[in-house]
Amino acid sequence: MKQLTANVYVETRWTSGTHASAGSTSSFVVTSEGVVMIDAPLVPANAIKWREIIAEKGQLLYLINTGCHSDHTSGNYFFPVPVIASEETRKAIPFNLTKDGDQGQKLKRNYPFCAELVEGYHMRLPSLTFSERLTLYAGEHTFELIHLPGHSPGETAVYLPQEKVLFTGDNFANGYQPKVSDCYPLDQLESLRKILDMDVEYYVPGHGDAGDKQAVRTYMAMFQRCVDTVMEAIQKGMTREETMDRVRLPIPEDLIFRHPEPEQLKKDVGRFYDMLSRAK
Repeated sequence: MKQLTANVYVETRWTSGTHASAGSTSSFVVTSEGVVMIDAPLVPANAIKWREIIAEKGQLLYLINTGCHSDHTSGNYFFPVPVIASEETRKAIPFNLTKDGDQGQKLKRNYPFCAELVEGYHMRLPSLTFSERLTLYAGEHTFELIHLPGHSPGETAVYLPQEKVLFTGDNFANGYQPKVSDCYPLDQLESLRKILDMDVEYYVPGHGDAGDKQAVRTYMAMFQRCVDTVMEAIQKGMTREETMDRVRLPIPEDLIFRHPEPEQLKKDVGRFYDMLSRAK
């Protein structure tokens, strides 16, 4: 866990203990009234550990989900407080937590050492939602929740003006290229432009370490190259199947960016093709 400011704590390097995903970034903010958490750990044992760490800092007041995917929302179950998300995210969570079967059984399979922790597991949906913007006040802190579609239709950024910290969700990933199964590429580029215009010192990504504006620009440039590469294939008249077979997203072959598996990268090309064909 890293303390970014006097009141902001983030964990960007969870481990899973198995071959399965360790999940996304988890964060919390300590206010004079209690603690506000952003995104829940995916691995049940990590969620319990996170709950204990938060309890040492104060009473947990709210949990905010920045997106609908299971690595951000599956752990809601372990935090019995009001969950806040965009209305689009609330609508999408049930599909994302059930598309590969029962989530409780999936957690048992992926993290067998956590089996006892998920007995009685059930989905916890957000109980407070918003469409475009929501302002939450906790003690002396202001939390500005902003709907910024891109990585998912309901993606949300959480801005703390007093701390100059922005939690970006998966619109920004520092050193990673996440799956883009639900991505709207042009919306994501626009959302990245918007967050770069904000008065921010620390950008807390959905995956990877917290970064500065240059880190966001680096990611945005990589993402733009991916869009341009697939758009070029579309303009050449290549079919979806040809593009998926022949085109590789131009993610740097170095240690800066971690890649999805080859089969996922192929699916990602297909998603870019579908979305950019509509926008052409």
